[in-house]
Amino acid sequence: KQWYQRRVAITAGIHDFKGILGDIKLSSGARVTSWKMWTLPLNNTKSANFRSLHQDHTEPGCLLQGTFQVDSNPADTWIKMDWFTKGVIFVNNRNVGRYWPKEGPQRHIYVPAVWLRRGSNTLTLFESDALPNNRMNLFVELVDHPDLGGVKTDLLNVKYF
Repeated sequence: KQWYQRRVAITAGIHDFKGILGDIKLSSGARVTSWKMWTLPLNNTKSANFRSLHQDHTEPGCLLQGTFQVDSNPADTWIKMDWFTKGVIFVNNRNVGRYWPKEGPQRHIYVPAVWLRRGSNTLTLFESDALPNNRMNLFVELVDHPDLGGVKTDLLNVKYF
């Protein structure tokens, strides 16, 4: 067994709750009592309202889509997301994963060769934060190597049981 499996099995003090676990408050301190939640159907973006990178929108949350060509046999690829903030990425309607390059640890998102096809491929991004002001140089780069990031120094002082 791996250490984390034993740790979870023998430690009663682990609390790994998910979701909203308490009151929601605005920055003014006022409690929010009535609000609505809905899902984003990212598995079907055919009717989505895609935005142009050069439109003026500073609000968080936008859906971007573009295409890229694979001229030879597809190979394992990594998507470099350094110029984006935080969100989810899809290639050919497959959820490749979440990105958050500022927090990491990984800075490149892995795309297996079998998810790519010769010819045209579609890349869809849901950017959950606002896009940077300088959008003229905003692009996605496909590379042939991972960047798994460095070690965060605040994790060096963690004591494992």
